Amino acid sequence: MTSKLEFTVISSIFDQPRQLILSLEFLEFDDNVQIFSIPIEFLKMNKVMTNTFNNKRTVSASRVILASPETIYGAFLDQEAVATWRPPEGMKCQIYKFDPRKGGTFRMSFEFTCVNHEVRGKTSEHADVFKGRFLELVPNKRIVELVEFESDDPTFADAITITTTLAPVPGGTEVTILCENVPIGIQPGDHYEGMTSTLMNLAAFTE
Repeated sequence: MTSKLEFTVISSIFDQPRQLILSLEFLEFDDNVQIFSIPIEFLKMNKVMTNTFNNKRTVSASRVILASPETIYGAFLDQEAVATWRPPEGMKCQIYKFDPRKGGTFRMSFEFTCVNHEVRGKTSEHADVFKGRFLELVPNKRIVELVEFESDDPTFADAITITTTLAPVPGGTEVTILCENVPIGIQPGDHYEGMTSTLMNLAAFTE
């Protein structure tokens, strides 16, 4: 069965966020899988895709950053840099452990900078604490991390595999972040906003 849906998203690719109206065509194969198409003009600028298979959610976002793959890769492995660009807007980062090598582990928290925030933290009212491990580090090309939130809420229990790929393009690098096995407690809209905010921060830090 084929159906269409129009909705509004906020794109972060401009100097100021703009609303874009997308018309999606859904191709529904069964109860668990939905495949949809997004206008190519939007994908060329800022890509965000969500898919669900057997209740395992996947989210992907990408942005072209006007910096070299070497510069961006370095920003992923430098503790002070990560603390600066990785937390989404409205949050700050504290890093408790950071060992940037294959098999190395890290632990950090994102804390809200304002007490009046709409979304509750995953670990406490005002914070997300998480630990992770570097599964793969391919210099200037790919970073693969396994991340788990420290939370008493079982809806945040799944470990997320985060794969970041760096692809050279004229004038810069296309950075794509793929999150697999996203916990059901993370709302798609909140996840989209956080990922695009992080990509904006990375661009501001490296450009």
